[in-house]
Amino acid sequence: MAGSTLRDLDIKNAKYSTKVNRIADGNGLYLRINKSGSKSFDHRLLRDRKTTWLSLGVYDRELTLKAARDLNTSVKSIFADGYSIDMVKSALAKTKTPTEVSKLVLGLKQSDEPLTAEMTFQQMHEAWHAYKSPSWKNAVHRHQAMRNIAHYCYPHFGNMPVSKVIDMDVIRALEPIWVDKHESARRIKQWLGKIFDMAASPKYRLVTANPAKFSTEFLLPEVKQSDNHQPSVHYEQAPQLWSAVCNKPNSVMLSIAATKIVLLTAKRAGEVIGMRWQDIDLERAVWVVYDPAMTKTGQPHRCPLPREAVEILMALKPITGNRELVFYKPNTKLNRIALDVPRKTLQSAWGGRDVSAHGTRHSLKTWAMETGYRKELSEMQLSHEEQGIQAVYNDADYLKDRHIMMQHWADYLTSAAPLDERNRV
Repeated sequence: MAGSTLRDLDIKNAKYSTKVNRIADGNGLYLRINKSGSKSFDHRLLRDRKTTWLSLGVYDRELTLKAARDLNTSVKSIFADGYSIDMVKSALAKTKTPTEVSKLVLGLKQSDEPLTAEMTFQQMHEAWHAYKSPSWKNAVHRHQAMRNIAHYCYPHFGNMPVSKVIDMDVIRALEPIWVDKHESARRIKQWLGKIFDMAASPKYRLVTANPAKFSTEFLLPEVKQSDNHQPSVHYEQAPQLWSAVCNKPNSVMLSIAATKIVLLTAKRAGEVIGMRWQDIDLERAVWVVYDPAMTKTGQPHRCPLPREAVEILMALKPITGNRELVFYKPNTKLNRIALDVPRKTLQSAWGGRDVSAHGTRHSLKTWAMETGYRKELSEMQLSHEEQGIQAVYNDADYLKDRHIMMQHWADYLTSAAPLDERNRV
């Protein structure tokens, strides 16, 4: 049974053994059977090559199997952001509700920091992250704001008193990545500016000048700014791109499936790789994202699924259908395939970097307008937010018409519909 998904019947029938007293459920969650016959849930944390077991709660009395899985996912996310075991233990002693545990950990992190002139940059960074991250709905953004600063800045000034950090320290940290990883470096500089703003606030009063707010001219290498959007193929080449993905050699099933879903729906890659089975209605061919954290706009969104997308998901059902995530991948931090998998798959299949997952959205938008579909259909499919008075009074999502449009798009991609066929609604 180890490594499989537990059922309530499995838990009730489980007996204590001196050889095996824990049974894996997956995602770091284990059922522990005690000598007394009681059963509880543990989270397995592997940090610095050392395994630590964290008790989540007693089965039945404190946690159902579903509640344990939800709590385990939350705890795993907290640990991924670098928070300590003691802080999580303290929070679990007070509540077993995932959202409340997260709030308590973040609150403890914020209040536990020493407000002294000797506060290090690392401590200031952690205090800022604890304060800001609850408002970020994007888990990847939350992770990057912790991990990237720790990776690129701590070696240079992580242990320095925050009051001693100067602009040249920041420059030395950013210079090695300013050209090759410019977008990441630019974001890090922005985050650093916010961190030092917090250090200068009345609550801390640790700095009087912000060492991250400087003009990069003459201090960091010049980077040529591109006027182009994300690279994309012209919609007239979209069927060739689809064919290239279908015929890509040495393909990994999940990678190809995710890439095809991106092409068929024109949804953002982050939304696709985070797709959950609970949000999919295969009979109605609709993917309904209710969770605000799963969409860039923070609003629920219904996405019609063409027949080809339904077939792909039906093929994946026996493989990952017993997991929360459609594109589940074990032994990864987020239990799913990586964010850049669709982009890399497209570029590998196409044989060049003049294509991207996000560019698919541009291809769909241009095709829809050229084919004669109403603007609001493609805008709603791309889940773009309306502006002005229309955003207040228009709640329509045009699902029926978008179903027709997206099936037309799928037919065009797969060469079942000609280029010159006009809109179907």
